[in-house]
Amino acid sequence: MIQIMIQAMTQAFRHKIWIRIYFLILIIFSAVTVAVTEELTRGNMKMMDNTSIEALLESSLLADGEDYLKLRDTLLSEAESNPSVLNIAKSSLSQNPDWRRQLLSKIITGWITNPSLFEQCTKFMQGDLSGIKPMGGFTLRHRAHSIANLGPDVVARILEKLWKSVEFNEGMEESSLYVALELLKDPQSEALMLEYSAKNQPEKKQILALTVLIQTDTDKYTPLVFDIAQDKNRADDVRIYAIKSLDELPDPQALPMLEKILQDEKRSHKEHLAAAEGIAAFSKPSTRALIVKTLQNSSDEDMLLILVGILTDIGIKDDIPHLKRAGRKHDTVNEYVEDAIEVINTRESEGT
Repeated sequence: MIQIMIQAMTQAFRHKIWIRIYFLILIIFSAVTVAVTEELTRGNMKMMDNTSIEALLESSLLADGEDYLKLRDTLLSEAESNPSVLNIAKSSLSQNPDWRRQLLSKIITGWITNPSLFEQCTKFMQGDLSGIKPMGGFTLRHRAHSIANLGPDVVARILEKLWKSVEFNEGMEESSLYVALELLKDPQSEALMLEYSAKNQPEKKQILALTVLIQTDTDKYTPLVFDIAQDKNRADDVRIYAIKSLDELPDPQALPMLEKILQDEKRSHKEHLAAAEGIAAFSKPSTRALIVKTLQNSSDEDMLLILVGILTDIGIKDDIPHLKRAGRKHDTVNEYVEDAIEVINTRESEGT
C-alpha cells in the first residue's frame, strides 16, 4: 500500500515538472514569434523614396493648422527610420532660395535634431516656467524672455507656430512669441514679418510684425515705417503706430516728418496727438515755434497737456503768455502750466 502511494506521488511530481517545462517552452516560443514577426514587419515596411518625401514637404508648404500638423508628423515619423528625410530637409537649405522652403526645411530639421528645444518653446509660451509663480501667473515678458533665452535655434519653432501650426491662444501666448522675436533680433524672422506687415493682413498682426522688424534692424526698416506713417490707405491704428515709432528711429528725417504730420490739417486728431508725443520725445529747441503755434490754435485737453509738457523742457520766457492762455482753457491744463512757468523761470534765472 505504501509502495503504491509512493509511486503515485512520484508520477504526480513528474507530471508537474513536465507541465512547468511545457509552459516555459510556450513562453519562449511566443517571445521568439513576436520578435520574428516584428523583424518581418520591419523588413516588409518600405521606406518612402525621395520623391515621396519631397512631395510631403511640398504639401506641408501649402497647408496650415491641423492639415499641416498631420503632414509634419508623418515626415517626423518617417524620419525615425529613414535618414533621407533629414538629408532632403538639409539639402533644401542650400539649394532653394525661396524663404518659405528654407524656413520649412529649418523647422523639419529642428524637430528631427533637437525636438526637446522645440517642445520647451511651447511650455514657456504657455507659462510653464521654473521658479516661484507670481500671484497673477507668469507675465508676457517672463514667457518671452524664457523663449528668447533658448537661443537662435528656437526661431524656427516660433515662426512655425505663427506661420504654420498656429499653436497659440490669441493674447498673451501669441504676443509672447512676437516679443521673443524682438529680443532675439534674428534675421531669420524678417521675411515672414515683412509678409505680416502688409496692409492685407489683420491690423494686430501688422503692428506686431512691424515692431519685430524695427527691433531686428532699425536702419533697414526705417523707410518702411516712413511709408506706413504716410499711407492713408492703411488702417488708422497701424498708421498711428508707425507715427508713434518715428521717435525711435535714428534717421534725421523722423523729426521733420512728425512736424509735417502735426501741421497737416487733413490728419486725424489721434495722428496729431501721436505726432506731438513723438516731437516731445525729441525735445529739440528747433521745434519750439511749431509747438507754440499749435498751442495757440488747439483747445483739446490731451493735445494741450502734451504741448505744455514740451514747453516745460524747451520753452523760454516769451512763451509764458501763451502758456497762461492755454491754461485758461482747461483747469487740469492750468495746473501743468503753473509748473511749466516755474521751471522756465528757474531755468532762465540760472542760465541753463
